[in-house]
Amino acid sequence: CAIAFWPSVKDHFPFIHCVEKLVYEGNYTQWETCFEASALDPKPVLDCYSGGYGSKLELMYAAVTAALQPAHQYVPWVVVDRKPLCEDYDNFIHYVCKGYKGTLPSACNYQDIENGPNEADHIHPRPVFYSLHPDKSA
Repeated sequence: CAIAFWPSVKDHFPFIHCVEKLVYEGNYTQWETCFEASALDPKPVLDCYSGGYGSKLELMYAAVTAALQPAHQYVPWVVVDRKPLCEDYDNFIHYVCKGYKGTLPSACNYQDIENGPNEADHIHPRPVFYSLHPDKSA
């Protein structure tokens, strides 16, 4: 619902990030506090969530997921240049930079594109949350 009513990533991502962070922390019932944090009108999303449109969106996204090529096998299913990253999805930036055509974005400045990720890159004891607002803690 958030993506449908706030199509800009700059709008819906902070809200979704907030909800997922609360779920990760076990604060499932606090998700509506993310509306205030996102500073966006909650009415369209709440109406979508409590009405039938949210269910239709879920079915649509399920159909899109089912049609993925290559077919998705688990979550997260990260594909770069039509190749699934399988268990190496933590290093997606490396693969994006390696396959990127044109002037590399600044995120690629910190990647060893030729040699690939090292073993230390695979160690993530818990999910990493990124903020769209670097001056604020995530």
